[in-house]
Amino acid sequence: MNGTTKLAIQIVSVALVVLLTNYIGSKKFFRVDLTEEKIHSLSEKTIDILQNDSLIRDELRFEVYLEGDLPPELRKLQSALQEKLSELKAFGGANIYYEFIDPAEDETRKNEVYTQLYEFGLKPTKVTSIVGGTKKDNLLFGGIILRTVDNKNIPIQILGPSNLDPNSGIAIPVPIELIPIENLINELEYQLLEGIYKAVSPNRKKIGFLQGHGELREIQRYDVTYELSKFHAVEDVEIKGRINALKSFDALVIAKPTKPISEKDKYIIDQFIMNGGKVAWLIDMVEVDIDSLNINEETFGLERNLNDIDAQLFNYGVRFNKNLLIDVNSAKIPLGGNLYPWYYHPVMNSWRIKNSVVDNLDPIRLKYAGTLDLLKTENIVKTPLLQSSENAMTYKVPVRINYQMINLKPEALKYNSQPYQVVAAMLSGTFKSSFRNRLTDTYFKNTPIKHKNESIQNKMLVISDGDIIQGEVDSFPNNKGVMIVRPMNINYDRYDRAATFGNKEFFVNAMEDLMGIDELIPLRSKTITLRPLDKAKVKRDRSFWKAINVFVPIFVLVIFGLFYNYLRRRKFARTRQ
Repeated sequence: MNGTTKLAIQIVSVALVVLLTNYIGSKKFFRVDLTEEKIHSLSEKTIDILQNDSLIRDELRFEVYLEGDLPPELRKLQSALQEKLSELKAFGGANIYYEFIDPAEDETRKNEVYTQLYEFGLKPTKVTSIVGGTKKDNLLFGGIILRTVDNKNIPIQILGPSNLDPNSGIAIPVPIELIPIENLINELEYQLLEGIYKAVSPNRKKIGFLQGHGELREIQRYDVTYELSKFHAVEDVEIKGRINALKSFDALVIAKPTKPISEKDKYIIDQFIMNGGKVAWLIDMVEVDIDSLNINEETFGLERNLNDIDAQLFNYGVRFNKNLLIDVNSAKIPLGGNLYPWYYHPVMNSWRIKNSVVDNLDPIRLKYAGTLDLLKTENIVKTPLLQSSENAMTYKVPVRINYQMINLKPEALKYNSQPYQVVAAMLSGTFKSSFRNRLTDTYFKNTPIKHKNESIQNKMLVISDGDIIQGEVDSFPNNKGVMIVRPMNINYDRYDRAATFGNKEFFVNAMEDLMGIDELIPLRSKTITLRPLDKAKVKRDRSFWKAINVFVPIFVLVIFGLFYNYLRRRKFARTRQ
């Protein structure tokens, strides 16, 4: 066999290996992800949904409108999105199809396409960037339309829409450097699966937000209502003594009632629980007049009259204490042009609690929260979800509140600390009716439903703060002088711009856990951990690593040279023989 034949065989062999590798790669997706959080890999939940033939039975078509004349920074997002869609297709098979489309490619139809995308629910983003020293504005829709065989058109917003100028109504350009590209990449899997879940989920629930007793209005809880409505039907509901008022609901949220709840309404809620209905109790047992505090710099925390709702909850295995929690770990408020820690606004970190509801979430901000006692009750498991820090204490009502609190040294709380006070918990098991021994009223005895003294296996969420889901509301006049009211993001602080909270994600996770839906919880909490360099360690070990970088390559080359020389000498020695 001559040298030419050997070379030809080698070339053919390499070609066959390459072709075989490509073929296997097209049939079987494989990747080694060395990151601790597995940020470049689909989660097990996502893979399970993609490979579940009973869920994804028909074709899902992703039309991606992130194409065309994009700034370089958005090319990275585009590449990450394409990679993530390729993974979806690798695990989802023939039912997953995607294509990237430039909506401005056809100038004659551009306005028509833009209008259609807007009607489908995608909102445009006006991005400004510097290209070649010249400022350039791009109008991008930056999202996906997920189309199904039954003609659903589900919008998936990748880039957030531009804010509108309140006077002109024209989109305000977003500088490219202010777009959090890495965060958007980190959220891609959740957003894509969210769209798939909307398209195929059989678990759409109906959630009611109780009204009629001074509860939070929709605009005050806009963020959580909007997030829940992506997957479930969300409605306000008033009971008004109607025995079947809650019959059509799977879950009920009682968010910060400020007026007494009648016995009839309490009974209807009780029987809703006994029959398997899920209830989230967000109760403020203490009333704090914020207006009085702002005007007079002083107010009092007083017991709120809710018609003994705490006694009803006591029967379920939890005591809502009539107190206020203060915590060294707290949010800040503006006073005299500066920001000061306000101990009545405790911030809860979730790192001590191992539970999917709170895993990897940003801190949770509370306002004038009380505490919970989890009672020893048979057949009920109580799982804390939020706890104070080790440096916290409580004040029983009535409690005097004034701005002198900012002068309280953290050491005072450390000395008098009541650590790890519970403010939120999940209860699961069989609950005893709060009305089992007191059905004396004719109304209760002659109800059209059969009274139950004990529930089926059930769960309830208890939180000793109604403000946990309350967002601030901004208002401003438009060009006609009409006041525009706009809800603000619940996770951001209008004064402390460096603070970011996880209230929305916490509550949505808790509600999904309450209702037995856990597909999206791990994805909503999937984050990237930043690991900054230890500067002291870098300085200490600098010489060592310099030596490694200089001498190790030289050592490897010397060893390789000696080994190569040995092989040559041996080869020529054999040739002479």
